Amino acid sequence: MNLNHEDIMRSFFLILLLALFTGPAVAQQHMNDPDNKVQGSGTLPDGWHARFDHSHAGPGDIKFTADDSGYHITAGPAAIYYHEDRTAKGDFNYSGTFVQHAETSHPEAYGLFVGGKDLQQKNQHYLYFLIRQDGQYLIKRRNGSGTETITGWTSSDAVNAVGSSGEITNKLGILTDSQGVHFYINGQEVKTLANDQATYTDGIAGLRINHRLDITVHNLMLGNAAY
Repeated sequence: MNLNHEDIMRSFFLILLLALFTGPAVAQQHMNDPDNKVQGSGTLPDGWHARFDHSHAGPGDIKFTADDSGYHITAGPAAIYYHEDRTAKGDFNYSGTFVQHAETSHPEAYGLFVGGKDLQQKNQHYLYFLIRQDGQYLIKRRNGSGTETITGWTSSDAVNAVGSSGEITNKLGILTDSQGVHFYINGQEVKTLANDQATYTDGIAGLRINHRLDITVHNLMLGNAAY
């Protein structure tokens, strides 16, 4: 098909108009999804570290406190949280009970990670298991600046979804043994990965909390040890 100069110019202006109308809409969508403005202390509990998704964020943008009842995190920007002494290798069981204190305007994810290595470096790595308030779970692997989806967002009756009170409680667990890696929600196994599918489970075990969430984690256990 041969296009004359008038046809080419008409196509160019149609593309330009489309960009003008859709660009602001996309930008507005991002502007309507900011991090919570949290006045943090600038510090974390003793021995704990954070790696934020965005380089502009820091501990001053979140609240993270620890007491006998567990860990309370108010975000703020999305991040992983970990203690370098909390490492797992071989067969292990890692679990925690998460309380989401308030419903967010749209689902935000939180949960556990294992296999953490080089967590402050460009080649960071970890395997993470998350839930969100709409009753779905996700399993992904972080490799440097990219991620690999193992199980995309999947609905499960095992997940306690948000109710009228806005508060939700769910217990998550990751168990590794000779059969593979098992993922549990409230005592129900929702996924098993063969060992060759879920490499790199040895390493630091920690938490991942996405932005705009108010979460308390109780009974965080690695093996038989609480911390």
